[in-house]
Amino acid sequence: MIERDKASYGRFVWNRHPSLVRTAFFLLSCLLFLVVAWVLGMLLLSLTKRSDPTIPVCVRKKNGCRLSCLLVWAVGASLLFGCRTEYREDLDYSHKVLQTWKIEEIEEGVFVQFEDVFWEADDTTSLRKMIALDLIVDGKSVLEIGTGSGVLSIIALKSDAKRVVATDINPAAVANAKYNAAMLVPDRTLDVRQVSQKRPGAFEVIGESEAFDIILSNPPWEDGVVAKPLDHAFYDPQFYLMETLLDGLPLHLKPGGRCLLAYGHRPAIERLQDQCKERGFAFKILDRRNLDDLKKDFLPGMVVEIRVPMAVRELETESDISDAEK
Repeated sequence: MIERDKASYGRFVWNRHPSLVRTAFFLLSCLLFLVVAWVLGMLLLSLTKRSDPTIPVCVRKKNGCRLSCLLVWAVGASLLFGCRTEYREDLDYSHKVLQTWKIEEIEEGVFVQFEDVFWEADDTTSLRKMIALDLIVDGKSVLEIGTGSGVLSIIALKSDAKRVVATDINPAAVANAKYNAAMLVPDRTLDVRQVSQKRPGAFEVIGESEAFDIILSNPPWEDGVVAKPLDHAFYDPQFYLMETLLDGLPLHLKPGGRCLLAYGHRPAIERLQDQCKERGFAFKILDRRNLDDLKKDFLPGMVVEIRVPMAVRELETESDISDAEK
């Protein structure tokens, strides 16, 4: 169940412009409580007049002013120090917020979605449940390719993944994932890496020696032209991301590891199946629905599992050794 929660937008604005927002909030609050203090002061003046008419008017007014000043000082100090929110220098607050979401896999807090970041909740419904409920990442290393707002990676951290690396080619998505991780899992570290537009391969920012137990992705489904960073969420030019992801699995997916991809586009799943067959990879659809019965585009998305058999790994190793000798 996904719920929009516009209320958390205020928290983002508070962090995005800390000096301006806090100063304005402080001044308005002081003005409000000054009025309240004046009313209380006048009430005190009236009470002292009734209790002891012999007290001079000037003394009663002075006491009322002192009370007003004391109240304003106390409230102002509490607003300035007690309501202060920490400002993170490592986070980017320059992006506009499109909306915020509450999802059942995260009990506390909401996800903030930046304006230039795409996220369709139903794309990854099944995959989110697998991560949160089936304990598939517990104690394991995880890589998410194309993290977007960071939803899958953050759920993985919440589900006790040992280590999580998230990559994206969209700078707004990188900033978005970092922000959400800082707000929702402040006690864990999400390693978010920026992929270069000039080198958009699936593992371009992953070291040769880095391998993972679980590789996750909700990749783009169609071949198309990318005109702006947001388009990477929809188009995979010449299916380069798919090709480089599959080519890199023998190196970056640990023996016995699982690559789990979420798709809502039937032609993309069929193409992926063909590519896996050519490479000798194990391909399995983790869904009760029959792929042939689905429309071209469908929701919720379907989870596909890819495994690399040991025989394929050995062939890859022999090929690498042969190339090195040449």
